[in-house]
Amino acid sequence: EKQLHNGEGEVLSAPDMPICGYHLRILNENGQVSDKHLEGTVRQHTLSGLTHNAMYVVLMCADYGSGEWGSWSQPLKIMTQNTIQLNISYVGENFIDATWKRAPNKKPNPIDASTVIIASPAQQGTGRQYEASLRYIDPTTGAEKDDRRRIRDA
Repeated sequence: EKQLHNGEGEVLSAPDMPICGYHLRILNENGQVSDKHLEGTVRQHTLSGLTHNAMYVVLMCADYGSGEWGSWSQPLKIMTQNTIQLNISYVGENFIDATWKRAPNKKPNPIDASTVIIASPAQQGTGRQYEASLRYIDPTTGAEKDDRRRIRDA
C-alpha cells in the first residue's frame, strides 16, 4: 500500500486478469493527495468537493485484487471553472433584471499551459444552462420563498 501511494511497485500487464476495481488519485495544486477506490463495474465517477479555479491532476490504475495493481494512467491535468458573477441591474414590482458572467480563470503555469484541460461550458453541448434562484418574502403568507428557474443560452 505504501509503495502504491508513492507511485512505486510492480507493474502488471495481464490482459486476461480480471479487474476487481480501480484506484483513482487526485492531486490538487497544493500537493494534497486524495485516493478513492472504485468497484470494478464502475466506469464513471463524479469528482465533487473541488475548489473553483484550481488545478488538479487525476490518475487511475487497475486493482487486480490480492494487492496487485496495474500501471498508472497518464496524468490528466484539469483546471476547474471559476465562479459565476451575478449582477442585479433593476428590481421592479414583479420582476428583476439579472446579468451574469463567468469570472475568468487564472492562467496556468507556463509549463502546464499546453497540457491543462479547462472545460468551458460553451464547449459542452449546444449551449449553456444556468439556474437562477430568486429569494423573496411572500406578501400573503410572510414565508420566505425560493423560486428557481433554468435558463438556457442558445
